[in-house]
Amino acid sequence: FALWQYIGSMKKLSSSSAYCAAAAALLLYSVAGLLVNAFVVTTIPSASSSSSHIVLNAKVIRVCQSPGCRDDGAQSTLDSLTALAAPGCQIMKGGCVSLCGAGPVVEILPDGEDVMTISSIKRKKVKGDALISLLDELSDEETDISSSMRQRLIMGYEQALEAKAAYEAKDYQSAIQLYEDAIQIARNPAMALEEARASIGGDNYDSVKGVNWLVDSFRNSCRARLA
Repeated sequence: FALWQYIGSMKKLSSSSAYCAAAAALLLYSVAGLLVNAFVVTTIPSASSSSSHIVLNAKVIRVCQSPGCRDDGAQSTLDSLTALAAPGCQIMKGGCVSLCGAGPVVEILPDGEDVMTISSIKRKKVKGDALISLLDELSDEETDISSSMRQRLIMGYEQALEAKAAYEAKDYQSAIQLYEDAIQIARNPAMALEEARASIGGDNYDSVKGVNWLVDSFRNSCRARLA
């Protein structure tokens, strides 16, 4: 956390390239620390795995990736859940569940159940307020970060999405400011969430995926400064 707090002081550096290099170095150092803390990092089996009895001691969340759901914003829902879901949730891509037109569709399987055999709970149109409600539902006070940190995390993540839109529109000055604000607001909650996930995730948790959005925020902020 001391390293992440130090990033804020890097604005004093006179060179944009120096800022980018220092930010990238500290970011990679922190992510590497998460990988060490996780001990064993593996990818989560997909719903199409050849094994017929995959049992996970966690809630399994599958986001339908059929063409219809993708048109309804399923990729955004998948990315948001990957970044924001509470510890003990395994986020996966899912297949069509025959609820076309009601996407994004999310399936939820209870703790420790066989993901290949049990009937799942299906949620329709999981985006916007419905997505926030699902995140609240998945939160466990015993293992999750505090509610205030979670609010900051969501606020920073949403601001990072605004920054990405500005960056893609080549409005680099707006993107830089938005990215800086997003990182300042959400970096500590994001790292706290990753540590909590890694501490209970064991072999079923990939410590890199959850901070991809933060890595992208740093990277695009640096690119915008150099544009």
